Order: sequence, then structure tokens, then C-alpha cells
Amino acid sequence: MKRLFILCVLILPFQMQAQDVKFRSTDIYGGYGIITAQDLVVLMASTFGGAFSFGNAEEIQLKGLGAYFVGADYYVSENFSLGGQINYSYHSIDYKLSGGATQHSAISFVSQMVRAKIDWGKYFYSALGAGVSFMKNQSGNDIERHIAPACQISPIGFRTQGKLSFFAELGLGFQGLASVGLIYKL
Repeated sequence: MKRLFILCVLILPFQMQAQDVKFRSTDIYGGYGIITAQDLVVLMASTFGGAFSFGNAEEIQLKGLGAYFVGADYYVSENFSLGGQINYSYHSIDYKLSGGATQHSAISFVSQMVRAKIDWGKYFYSALGAGVSFMKNQSGNDIERHIAPACQISPIGFRTQGKLSFFAELGLGFQGLASVGLIYKL
């Protein structure tokens, strides 16, 4: 899976870029998204974890919401691109237990997705991504690792024009409900 992802994201766009076809280009992008699927999982886990796992949690402090992401999109036609994306998010949870004791937990997600994007004119687009997410949950000396599906549905995206441009997307999934970033056109 990792080799296929590396081929799709890092090697294939640059190999195909060398072909002399007018519409073929590659976009490299990065950004930050808020209210992600990972955030919702961590919010539910911390709430139920505080109530059931640690007994009587008086206070829960959660830090690190949102996800960072980078990716590349290769245009296979004038308005359709395929590419890949890597997302990273880290969440820190502190439970203040009755009696003054504390319990710390850290959860990180690294997600890889293949992405398809359709441009609706110069400024608007829609995107869909699917892949796999690797989760690590560390609580005290205990470490749990899990693999789960990852996806992102972004029905509306906006981008400015130029070699270096700004973008904003509204969607649902591992990139977030709202995300912003920069695109560099190769």
C-alpha cells in the first residue's frame, strides 16, 4: 500500500509531467483543516473514556484539534485530476480525576488517501478522497495501534488563480469540515 501511494503521489505526477500535452499539470498543496473526523472520534472517546475508564473524571482538557495535510494532484484532463494526500493530527487529553490524580492520553492519526478532483470553471471544484488511517493511542505505558478507513468528501472548494494560490474547502472527513491552504502549480 505504501509503495502504491508513493508511486501515485511522488513519482507518477513528475513522470507524466514530462509529456508535452497542453492541459497536463501538477498541483502541490498543503493546509490545515478544522472539525475533522479524527476530532469527533477523540471527542467521543475522551468523553466516554473519562466517564467509564477512569471512574469519576471531574475535568477533561483536550488539546490539538484539527489536521495538517499535504498532497499532489495531477491533471489527467483539463478539469479532472487524480492525486494523493497525507494527513496528520495529534490530540492530547488530560483527565483530572476525583482526589486530584491526573491521567494523560495522546492520540495521533496519520492518514493516506487517493484523491479525485473535478474543476467547475476557474475558481470552484469538488473533491473526493479515500484511503487508510493509522492511529496510535498512548495512555501511560499502554500503547494501542489501529488501522481504519479514511475519507474526505468536499462538495465545494474555492481557489484563486496563479502559480501560488490560496484555497478553501467545505467538506466532511479526515481533512475537516472547513480547510484552507496554499497550492503551488508546477
